[in-house]
Amino acid sequence: MKRIIAILTLLALLGTTQAQTGKMLFSQWKLKSAGISFGLEQDRIVGLGADRFLRMTGDQTLFEYLDVDPSELDRYGEVCENPHMRIQAVFQPQLMPNIEVHTSLVTVINRVDGMTYYSYDHLAAYNDYLTLTAWGHELAADMAVLRRVSYAGFSLYGGLGTNLGYTFGNELNVYGDIARRAETASFLNTGLSRISPSEVNEEREYLQESFNLRNGVSQRVYAQAGASITILKRLELGMEGRYGIGYRMHFNGQMIGTNLQSFGLFTRWNFQ
Repeated sequence: MKRIIAILTLLALLGTTQAQTGKMLFSQWKLKSAGISFGLEQDRIVGLGADRFLRMTGDQTLFEYLDVDPSELDRYGEVCENPHMRIQAVFQPQLMPNIEVHTSLVTVINRVDGMTYYSYDHLAAYNDYLTLTAWGHELAADMAVLRRVSYAGFSLYGGLGTNLGYTFGNELNVYGDIARRAETASFLNTGLSRISPSEVNEEREYLQESFNLRNGVSQRVYAQAGASITILKRLELGMEGRYGIGYRMHFNGQMIGTNLQSFGLFTRWNFQ
């Protein structure tokens, strides 16, 4: 019993010490500036293709249900567009005057990842095509530790950061125009039975399906760099970019890797 009391007392003391240390550490952080940023990013799915959409849905029988086989078609093009807005707050650790901690609340509305397949059958009257498009939204929190160098109102900064996001309102849309072909053989009765060249009957089927995807999570680590100019002593205008890697995962699907390329313009008000 004495040992248990001693252990609990020690844990309580350690917890109190850590809490006081953390309070002292964060009490040295001052809010330096706050602002807003708008931009575009490409959070490209690594190896984007039909198999990645299957991983996202978690349904390996999707194309069997649609009765299509993307492997019989050629890749034609892809799209990845992610307009974003960041509400930013920059903190300054007083013990490190050239270091800044950038935090952001990020919104991505109507993220789209799309892939189009197309057939190049020049003998067909019409070419087949199949388009897979995933839509969704994301809320994320960013944090980056950056070093700033300033001179006469101009600043350059760079460092490393990460974010964690929650995705929702996700869906997969499938569009296509696929030929269903069937061959029939005709016989010529000329005393000797023989088969003529087969005739091809072709019927076209237009696909239009929509599948709801579960909510999910995303995370990225990135290198960040930026440049800015400060006018009127307090107003900071600039641009910044991020480059990194990450993942996305729907709760009913599998993890898929992503490559991040992001660019934005910002305006911030400096309190210090």
